[in-house]
Amino acid sequence: MQRFIGVLALGVFCAAAHAEQAWIAKSNVFTNTLLDIQLQHAPEGGSRQGVVKFDPLISNPTLADELQTRHEMEAALAKIRAARATEADKKVQEDLDILVKSFDLSFRTEDFELQHEVPFDNASESVFQGLRGLLDDQVAAQRRPAAVVRLRKYAGVEPGFKPYVDILKQRALEQMAKPGVIYPAKDRIETELGRNSNYIDGIASLFKKYHLSGWEPAYAKLELQLQDYDAWVKSTLLPKARTDFR
Repeated sequence: MQRFIGVLALGVFCAAAHAEQAWIAKSNVFTNTLLDIQLQHAPEGGSRQGVVKFDPLISNPTLADELQTRHEMEAALAKIRAARATEADKKVQEDLDILVKSFDLSFRTEDFELQHEVPFDNASESVFQGLRGLLDDQVAAQRRPAAVVRLRKYAGVEPGFKPYVDILKQRALEQMAKPGVIYPAKDRIETELGRNSNYIDGIASLFKKYHLSGWEPAYAKLELQLQDYDAWVKSTLLPKARTDFR
C-alpha cells in the first residue's frame, strides 16, 4: 500500500497550490476516497499526516488485510471510472485518468508480488517508524501517550492483538510455501539487519525522551520479539536470499 502515497500526495499538493479552482476540489474528492482507504489499513501513515483518530491504531500486514484493502480500492476505482464516463470537465477527466492508470499499474505489481515474491519486512524499522510518527517534537504532547497503546499492540500484549513479528513471519511462510518464488536480495537483508539494534534502542530512547509512563513491560517483550525475529530471518530467509537485485 505504501506505493500509493506518491500518487495521492501529488493530488493533495496540487490542491494546496490551486485551492481557488473548483475543479481541484472536485478532483480531490476522488483522491481522498482512495486516501481514506489507504489510511484505514495503514493508520501509522494517518498519524504522520496529523489525523488523531489513527494514533492508537496499527497496521495489520496479513494476507487477509491485503486482500481486503485491494477489494476496497477496486470498488472505489470502479466508482471513479463510472464518474469519469460522465465527467465534463477536462481537467478532472485528466486527474481521474491519472488515478486509474497509476492504480492499475500498482495492482499489477501487487499481483506479481503475491504470486511470485517472498516478502522481507524489517520489523524493527517498521515498529520504530510507527512509534516515531507520534514521538516527535512536532507532534502535540497530548497525542504522544497513544504511542504506549500502539507499542502494546505491536508487542501483542493488548487484548485481541498478536505480536507484530508473528504476523510478518506468517506472511513470509505463506509465500515460501508457493512453488518457484523469488526471495529478497541478500545484501538488502544484511544491510537492514545491521541497523536494527539502533532501531530497538531508539524505541526506548523515544519513550524516555518524552517522559511517558507504562511503556516498559511491553517494550521488554517487544525487544525480545524483534531480536528473535531477526534471528528467524537469518536462519530462514537469509540462506535462500538471492545474491543480486535482478
